[in-house]
Amino acid sequence: MNNKKVIIAGGGSFGHEIYDLFCSDESSNIIGFLDDDKNCILKQRTKDLIHFGELFCDDLGNEYSLHIATGNWELNNKLFKFYKSKNYDLHTFIHPKSIISETSIIGEGCYIGPNAIVSTNTVIESNVSVNFFSGIGHDCIIGKNSILSPQVMINGNCKVGESAFFGTRSTIFENLKIGKYSTIDSGTILTHDLEDFSIASGREVSKVYEDKIKKHFYLNESDGVDS
Repeated sequence: MNNKKVIIAGGGSFGHEIYDLFCSDESSNIIGFLDDDKNCILKQRTKDLIHFGELFCDDLGNEYSLHIATGNWELNNKLFKFYKSKNYDLHTFIHPKSIISETSIIGEGCYIGPNAIVSTNTVIESNVSVNFFSGIGHDCIIGKNSILSPQVMINGNCKVGESAFFGTRSTIFENLKIGKYSTIDSGTILTHDLEDFSIASGREVSKVYEDKIKKHFYLNESDGVDS
């Protein structure tokens, strides 16, 4: 973790939650936020934070580190790409009460919440959120831009493609491959591989056409989605 001053991108309820968690880590130094509304929830609840500008801001100084926390999957991805293209430092926050193996690798711009577990030889790629009480077993790869909601359990040797979403209390059996842009609904128990752009709910799986997913998430070829 670097020692730069941190700016939170996102001033809503989730941004405030992230701010509250940051405050439990003495090494974090949050000084302000970005939001289109300068009187957003985060500002109302934390009067001392400075409003640095709108979410997509071109003139941040390189002395700052940015942590993206809008609570919106699509917007988080767009912000990450925007600031990455401008070579800004993207802050990774690992809560001090999480358990992270020394042999794991955590990418830039990630959030690892309290009581989360990342086990041996696991790779977490960039801009991934691992929420409260979630666990990732040994030798897994979690693709960039993915989100694990609270209490998700991914067992060992699983490979997750980019931009996957795991709902609360979903459970993934060992040795599975989860395709990119897949969604695993809350409470789902997954026992087999998923193709790209799939939705799994309970024990049912449906294949969603790629163009439908692109339309829903406002994606196009320039956003890096391969055909």
